[in-house]
Formats: sequence, structure tokens, C-alpha cells
Amino acid sequence: MSVKRLGNKKYEIRGTVTLSTGKYHRYSFRRTFNSIDDAREFELKYKETFNAETNTFENHSYTLKEFIDVYDLAKANQLKSSTKQSNTYISKYFEPLYDEKIQSLTSGQIKQITDAAFKKGLSEEYVNKMLTYLNKIFNYGLEMGYVQFNPVKRIPKYKRPDKIIDEDDFYTPDEFEQFIQCFPRNKENGEYVCYVIVNLLYFMGCRFGECVALTMNDIDMDKGTIRFNKTVARYVQGRSYLVTPPKTRNSIRTITMPKRMKCIMQEYLDWYKDLYCITKDTFLFGVDRPVLAKVVKKRMAIACERSGIRMIKIHGFRRSNASLLCNANAPVSLVAKRLGHTQTECLKTYVKFFNNSEQDLIDIIDSQFE
Repeated sequence: MSVKRLGNKKYEIRGTVTLSTGKYHRYSFRRTFNSIDDAREFELKYKETFNAETNTFENHSYTLKEFIDVYDLAKANQLKSSTKQSNTYISKYFEPLYDEKIQSLTSGQIKQITDAAFKKGLSEEYVNKMLTYLNKIFNYGLEMGYVQFNPVKRIPKYKRPDKIIDEDDFYTPDEFEQFIQCFPRNKENGEYVCYVIVNLLYFMGCRFGECVALTMNDIDMDKGTIRFNKTVARYVQGRSYLVTPPKTRNSIRTITMPKRMKCIMQEYLDWYKDLYCITKDTFLFGVDRPVLAKVVKKRMAIACERSGIRMIKIHGFRRSNASLLCNANAPVSLVAKRLGHTQTECLKTYVKFFNNSEQDLIDIIDSQFE
């Protein structure tokens, strides 16, 4: 049993535990603690846990596939269904390493897999997500004493330095007006439903999954508000869709409709209530099953062709809403609250400044030197 101070609150803990078979299990950690007493307390707790779970800890021959199953089972009650499904997809990329023992896996072996995925064309975000998932698995292994080190820590995050960033994935108010005026809205073939969805996305700044998860219970026309407290996840647990809690706790919110959206919603509800088999719990957009994104995109393409306005992603309407508000000098804290996000993420991800905003800045500079 040895605790050694390495400096800057960092300590190295080394020792052995005697197994029931008479063999020894050696352990070694490098962690940050406030004091040497905290480090010693951690070691004592580790040894107590180890002795309490001897039968489990003695099995140090897990393969990667076996340990992924162990980790997923341990976290089963802490993750959303959509996250579990995403993890299942990610783990399949590591199939070539499934039979490798977790203690012997190296950074090079893992990097070979992620490099291949990156070269194949997967986005930097997704490849980094693969690393994040595996990093959590190995951190869990460290915490429980199954592995001595985390090989993922040595792999740098992926970046595409030559990637061209699409800065036009949003509509200014004028562009949206031109676009929506040309949007098809036939009530007999689903166009009208898509028309209302697009307006809702733009004026409320909600996510598509939040939008199509709405029911009549979520609409309060007297107060002019919409409650967002759930989302639709696609292709989870073998189902075509699943209604789950929203992305984050901040996403649970009740927000007010602008006058124009309120008028559109009232007209839609008057039409919707006359449809067959409508209840308070049926989907507002789709009745028995939520509308698919590809159905909305198809109608968006028609509007873009008619109006001459460029096509944006469905998520671009959320950016458009945030940009509209922030360009009008709305407090970022309120915009973030309305979007169900943090202020930092709101500015970093969603806000795009209109062309005249930069000119306003130039005018300020020029005015100082006239």
C-alpha cells in the first residue's frame, strides 16, 4: 500500500490485494485529490469494494464485446432509449476488436478503427462520438478496477481542417417570407400539415423531434403557449419511432407563440379537430404516427424551387429563430431559455448574424474616425 504525491494535487496509488485463491491483484492509479488523506481514503474504499466483489473482480479476462455488455448493463437505467440505440450503432464499428482482451487493447488498435471510419467519410463529430463512448467504457473499467489504464486518452480528437463550414444554413426574415409564401398547402395530401410544421419550427425555434411529438394536450390557445416536454426518437428498440424525454432538462419548457404563429395554429386546430379518431393524445402532426422528416423535406424542396430560395436543413429553422432574435438584440439568456439550451451553446451553435449586422459594426468603427 503506497501513496505518492506527484505534485499539483496529483497522487499515485500502488498496492496489492490478496484474492481468495491466494494470488495477488496489483493496482495502480494516478488521480487528483485535495490531500494525501483523501488519496488514502480512496485506496481504502477501493480495497473494500474489491474485497466485497471478489468474484467479479477476479474475472479479469473480459473481451471488449463482453465488457461493452457489462458497461451497457451498468448504465441501463441512466440512459435514454435513443442514447442506448446510438451506442449500439457505435459499438458495431469496433467489431474487429470484440475478441481482444480489454487489458491488452492499445491506443494504436483503437485508432486504426477510428482512422478507417474517418477516411470512410464519417463526420468528425461522429468519429469523436465513437471515441467518447469508448472513453466512458474504459473510465468505467478504471473506476471498477478491471483495467490499469485508458488507451483512448492517448488518441487526439479528429478534425477536418479543410472542411468548408456552411454558414448559410438559416433564413433571414425576408428569405423565410419569400420561402413560406411559395410553400404548398393542399389539405388533402399532407402539404398543409408540413406547412404548419415549418412555421412552428421557424417561429418557435423547436427541434423537429419536439415538434412532431406534440399532442393537443400541449397546446393552450387561451394562454397562447406550447409545452415541449418530449421528443420522437426514430428506429429505437426495433420500433419505427419512440416518444422519449427531451434531449436535456433545459428542453422541458412552455413558451409563448407569436401572433402570426397563434393564428396559424388556431386555423390548423379548427381543421385538425374534424379529422377522424382525433383525441387529446393523438399526434398533432400525423395523428396515429408522427410525420417523417423526409415528408417535410419533400415539400420544402417544392417551395425552394418555386421561390428561388436556397434549401436549408430542417434544423436550420431553429438557427433562423435564434438568429432572428439575437440580431434584434434580444438577451441571449432569454433566447437560450426559449430554445431549451445553454447560453454558450446558443451562441456557438445557433446564432448566425445577418449581413447588415457586420455593416453595423463597420459603421461604428468608421464613425470614430470621421
